[in-house]
Amino acid sequence: MRKFLSCSILCVVVLLLPAAAVVAAAVGERPPVSPPALAGDGTSILPADDAMVSGPRRGDPSDERPSLPPVADKDLRFDEIGGDDVAAYASTDFLYDVSLDIAANGDLYAAVEARTGSAGEIRILRSTDGGGHWSTWATLPSPGVGTYLTDPWLRVAEGDEDRCFVAYVVSNSIFDISQVHVTWSTLGLASGSFATDLTVMSQAGVTFQRPRFATDDVSYANYYLYLVAAGYDAAGADIWYARSVDHGATFEGAYQIGTLTGTGLEYVDPDVSYGFGGYVHVAWEFRSADNSFDAGLRYRRASTYGGGGIGSWNTIIGLSGTTNGFWERSPRIAASSTGNGVVVAHDRATPSGGGYLYLDPGTIASANQGVSFPLSATNVGGVFPQQIEHRAADDTWLLGGNRWQGFALQRAAAATPTVWSAVEDFADRSYNTGSGAFQDCGMACDPSRDHRVAMIKGVLWGAPAYPDSVMFDAEWRADPGYPNLVDGFPRALANEPISDPAVVDLDGDGLSEIVFSDDGGLIHVVRHDGGDLPGWPVSVGATLSDGPVAVGPLDLSGDLSVVVGTNDGRVFAYDETGGLREGWPYHLPAVAPVFVSIGAVGGPYPRSVVAVGGSYLRILDLHGTHVPSPWGWNLTGAASFPAAIGNIDADPAAEIVCTFGSTVWMFDRIAGIGNQLRTLAPAPSEAVSLGDLDLDGNAEVLVPTSNGTLYAINANGTEQPGSWPFVSTTASPLSRPAIANCLGTYEPEVAVAARNWSVHLLWDDGAQHYNYPVGSDGWLIYGSPILGMLEDAITADVVFGARGSKAWAWSNLGLLLGGWPRDLADSVYLTPAMGDLDGDGLSELVFLSPGYLYAFHVNQSAGHAAWTWRMYGYDPARSGCANCPQDVTTAVADGGGVTRVGFAPPSPNPVSGDAVFSFATPVRSVVELVVHDLMGRRVRTVT
Repeated sequence: MRKFLSCSILCVVVLLLPAAAVVAAAVGERPPVSPPALAGDGTSILPADDAMVSGPRRGDPSDERPSLPPVADKDLRFDEIGGDDVAAYASTDFLYDVSLDIAANGDLYAAVEARTGSAGEIRILRSTDGGGHWSTWATLPSPGVGTYLTDPWLRVAEGDEDRCFVAYVVSNSIFDISQVHVTWSTLGLASGSFATDLTVMSQAGVTFQRPRFATDDVSYANYYLYLVAAGYDAAGADIWYARSVDHGATFEGAYQIGTLTGTGLEYVDPDVSYGFGGYVHVAWEFRSADNSFDAGLRYRRASTYGGGGIGSWNTIIGLSGTTNGFWERSPRIAASSTGNGVVVAHDRATPSGGGYLYLDPGTIASANQGVSFPLSATNVGGVFPQQIEHRAADDTWLLGGNRWQGFALQRAAAATPTVWSAVEDFADRSYNTGSGAFQDCGMACDPSRDHRVAMIKGVLWGAPAYPDSVMFDAEWRADPGYPNLVDGFPRALANEPISDPAVVDLDGDGLSEIVFSDDGGLIHVVRHDGGDLPGWPVSVGATLSDGPVAVGPLDLSGDLSVVVGTNDGRVFAYDETGGLREGWPYHLPAVAPVFVSIGAVGGPYPRSVVAVGGSYLRILDLHGTHVPSPWGWNLTGAASFPAAIGNIDADPAAEIVCTFGSTVWMFDRIAGIGNQLRTLAPAPSEAVSLGDLDLDGNAEVLVPTSNGTLYAINANGTEQPGSWPFVSTTASPLSRPAIANCLGTYEPEVAVAARNWSVHLLWDDGAQHYNYPVGSDGWLIYGSPILGMLEDAITADVVFGARGSKAWAWSNLGLLLGGWPRDLADSVYLTPAMGDLDGDGLSELVFLSPGYLYAFHVNQSAGHAAWTWRMYGYDPARSGCANCPQDVTTAVADGGGVTRVGFAPPSPNPVSGDAVFSFATPVRSVVELVVHDLMGRRVRTVT
C-alpha cells in the first residue's frame, strides 16, 4: 500500500482545460437516456491483468529526467508564446499540486495544495484581470494536526448552476483516514464560500489518491460530474468511480471500475473525460509494485452518461502491453465533445537506478469513440504530458505539460491526433529548482479570449531555498498592449535616476537607445539589450539638475548632441560617442540649476539649445556660444523647468515659452522680444506644454499649477475659450501635460496627472472625459503621463508610473488595459518613454525607478505623431510642443545651414505698387527676405 504522502514525490503535473471553455455556453437540456448501447461484462476485473504476478511494494521510486539541453540551444528568452510569467502565488509553506480552470467571463480560478508543517490545506486563488494579479479567494483548512488536504482538482462548471468545484483527498495516517471529498462555491462571489462539502469516496483500509473529475457542461445546462480516483489497499490499488447528476449537490455511491486482487498489482493515476454521445472515458496506469513487469495503460468507457452501474462500462481495454521494455505511465485522456475522437497522451520511461528515466512521451488515439485505439506514435521532443483537451472551437487537440522544468504547449489537428506541433514554451526560463520531482501544472482555455490557452505551474524549490511559488502565463499575455520585459531588463542601477528617460537613435544605426542621467553625475545611454552604448556612461563631473536630458541635432549633419544642465549654472553637450563637444560647457551668469531643451528658434543654426536657470535664459549654438552675443534675457523670478519651443502666434517662427517664478513668458528670438503672457496666482508645478487645441494653426500654452488648476493660454495671454481653466478636485500639483489626438476627433486631447493619485483626460475645450479621472490605487504620482499606442495603433492610451511599485496603462475610454498595472520592484517617480528600441517596427515602453531601468515590449506600432506624446517634453529634444513643425533656419556664418534660395520673378514684373515675391528652399526654413531699392537702400525686411 502506498502512503498518501508519496504524491509529493511523484508530483504528477495537472493541466486542466475545462469543458466549459470549449464553447461559450451550455447547449441545452440532456435527452432521455436509453439503455447502454455497449455494455461490459458486468465486472471490473480484466483477467489478464489480475493474473499477473508482483512482489510487495518496495517504496516509491524517484523520477528522473533526461539531461537538460545545452544552454546554447536556447535564446536568452526561453518562452515562445505568452508573456512574462506572473508569480500568481508564493509562500514559505510547501506548495505541491495545482490545477486551473477559467469561467465564461474570463475569471481564472486555481487550486494549490499547501503543507503547513503538521497539516495541509488547499488555497483557492482567483484572478479577474486575465492572470495579471491574483488573490486568495478561499481556503479549505485542515481539520487539525496530522490531517492533510491533498491532490486538489478544480473545475468550473456553468449552466443551470454556475459553480467552482474542487475535489481533494482528506488523509490522516494516525487515525487511518483517507477520503475523497468534493466541495463547491458559487462563482462570482467576492470570496469563495465552500460550505457544501461531500464525502464521495471512503472505504475502510483504502487510501485514496489523485481524484479527477470531468463535467459535461460543454453540452448540457443540467450538467453531470464524473469522478475517478485510485484507491490503495493492502494488496494493491484499484480505480474507483462516482457520479453526480444534480450539479454536485449529491453523488451516487462510488464503486470500482478497475479491480485487481493479486498482491502488488496496481491500477493508478486515473484520468477522466466526457465525450460526444454521452460516453465517459477513463484511462489509467497498470503497474507492479516491485517493477517486475513493464507498466502499461488501460482504458474503459461508460455509455449513458456513466449511469447504470458497472453494466454501462465496456470491457477494459489494454492500450499498451507489459512486455515491450517500456513503462507507459501517467495517462492523460481527452474526448471530443463534438466528434468521435479520443486521445490518450502518456509518459514513457525505463527503470534507472531505483527510479525512472523518462523518454519521449507517447500518444494513442481512437476515431470511434473508444471502441478501438489503432493509432499510436512517439512525440519526439514533446512535452511531458500533464493534461490533454479537445478544443471544439477549432477542432484541435491541446497538450500541456512540463518542458525542461518549464511549462509548454503542443497542438494537433483533429485528423492527425498523434502528430503534434513543435513545442511552444510558456516559461520565461527553466525553473531548475534543485528538486528532482515532477512539478505540477494546470491548463485551461479562456472562453472570453477566443478559447486561448493559459497555464499554471507549481515551483517547489529544493535548492536554493526560495519560497515555493505558482507561476502563470497565457497566450493572450503577448497581445498588443501587454507589457513583457525586453531581454536584458530590468537593469539594476547603481545611482538613482533624476532625468526622465528619452528613447532616441543616438548613433544612427537604426536601433534606439535609452538616455537618462542620475544623481551620481552620470549620463547613461543604454542599448536595446540592456548594455551600455560604447563610450557611455559619461561622468559630467558636476551635480546635475533634475531636468531631463535633451537630445537633438544642432546642425544639418544628422549627428545628435546630448545636452544636460548642472546645479551650478553650467550646460554640457556631448556627441554620440560620449565626447564633450568643442566649446562646452557654457556658464550661465547664475549659480543655479539649469534646464535645457533643443529647438529651432532662429539662425544661424538649424537648432539651438535653450537653457534656463536662475533668472536667465540663453540660446546656445553648436559650439556652446550664446548667439547672437551678447543677446539674452535676464528676468525676475527663477526658472524651475525647461522651456517649450513652438509657434504660438501667427508668424512663421517658433517661440520660446517658459515660466520664471509665477509668470509665463514668451520669447521671440528672431523679433528679439520677450512678453509676459500671464502671471498666475498659483505657482507653476511643472513645465508648460504647447499644442494647437482649436486647430487654428497656433499652439496654445498649457500651464500646470500647484493647486490643481491647468490653464490654457493664447499668445496674447487670454484664456482659451470653453471650460478652461480646468480645476482638478484633488487640489494637488499637476504634472506636465501630454497633448495628442487620442479620442478619434479632429482636435487633440490633454492628459495631466494630479499628484494625489489621479490622471485626467480632457477634451480640447477643457471639459473632462466622462470616464476620467483614473487612478493609481491611492499612490502618489510624481511623473507625467504619456500618450502612446498600446492596445491598438489608432487611438493612444494613457501610461504613467506611480509610487506603490506599479506602472499603469488606461485606454482613452478610461478602461484599465489587459496586463496592467504592471508590478515593479520599486516605485516610479519619473515620466515613462516609448520608442522602437530593437528596430522591429514595434514600440517598447521604458520606466525608471530608483533602482532599476525597465523596458517592456508592448507589441504595437508607433502610430502617427499627432496621435502620441511618447516621452517627457514630447520628443528627445524636449521641445514640449505636440506634433509641431521644426523649422530649419538659414545659416549666416556656418556652412551647415540652408544657403540656397530659388527666386521666381516678382509679380507683376516690373514692380509697380504691391508685388509678390515667390521663392523656394530645399527644406522647410525660416528665411529673412531683405528688399533694397535701386540706390541700394534697404526698404523692407520680412521674416
